[in-house]
Amino acid sequence: MYDPPQLLKSVRNNFRRYVVQFKGQLAKWEHVKSFYDRDSQQKVRLALKLKLIHFLLNNLKKINVKIAAQILSPNVAAGICCYVTLPGNFLPPEAVATAEFVEFVDKLFDSCNGHIVSHSCCMHVNVLI
Repeated sequence: MYDPPQLLKSVRNNFRRYVVQFKGQLAKWEHVKSFYDRDSQQKVRLALKLKLIHFLLNNLKKINVKIAAQILSPNVAAGICCYVTLPGNFLPPEAVATAEFVEFVDKLFDSCNGHIVSHSCCMHVNVLI
């Protein structure tokens, strides 16, 4: 049995060090950092939970699952896509591959942390959320 929180942290740590080839394109940590740098200067932010501590990781922050999950989140993926489409070249078009990678990792992690929901009707149905 794999340990999903440990895997999420490992993916984040390796993503910080290496360029990831995903669906034939390259996902880069520098796109996430550039997104944060721009977003943190805005009055209305797209990724409210991202702080500088997410990028200046010491040994204790590296093992924090919450920090890894906040970086590899749908808000970050959507924000990167938004900054790619904004006029002014906030992020290069190839940053979309990074957004897709971040979204994929988030969905994969969420699928490992699902729980059973029971509906009380004629049939007993279990749904994985």
